[in-house]
Amino acid sequence: MVATTILSNLYWTRVWIVQEVLLARNIDIFFGHYHLSWEIIDALCDLYLVPGLAATSAAALRTILHEKRKGRISLSVLLWDFRNNECENPRDKVFGFLGILPLWQVSVPADVVSPRNSTLSSGIIVDYAKPVHAILLEAVPIITTETINEYPLSFGKRVRLLESDKPEVHKEIIKAEFARL
Repeated sequence: MVATTILSNLYWTRVWIVQEVLLARNIDIFFGHYHLSWEIIDALCDLYLVPGLAATSAAALRTILHEKRKGRISLSVLLWDFRNNECENPRDKVFGFLGILPLWQVSVPADVVSPRNSTLSSGIIVDYAKPVHAILLEAVPIITTETINEYPLSFGKRVRLLESDKPEVHKEIIKAEFARL
């Protein structure tokens, strides 16, 4: 069936397709002889439960697109929902999503950003010379801040997270909080 073939296509498993869909004004999918609007893809996701990474990614895309239209999109959600999507350069697991975020989240220089700064900003400078682990460590405070805003923490833990610039402290507190949920 055409619907399952489209939803299970590896096309959906690439990081760049997330950019393509979320940044497009109009979304048109051309698949062989078929021309599909995003509304049709959206409906296919509702009608057909197709197993596998590709279909999971397509379904996540539609959810994220709905959230983006409401103004609710975050790096932590993008990283989590598309963690299994592929890219040629592992740095694009983070860099590939920065252009999707609202401009205020990505435009502040790194030296201005700190965990004590109340303005949420990635502060991640796209630099392909950086080691992958350094880029991932730069993402930790952003994920921590977004998680704090999404899930209630006790006042003391919230202060410790915001005052700490050590990713291992962020990880320890978040891990403890999620274990509690």
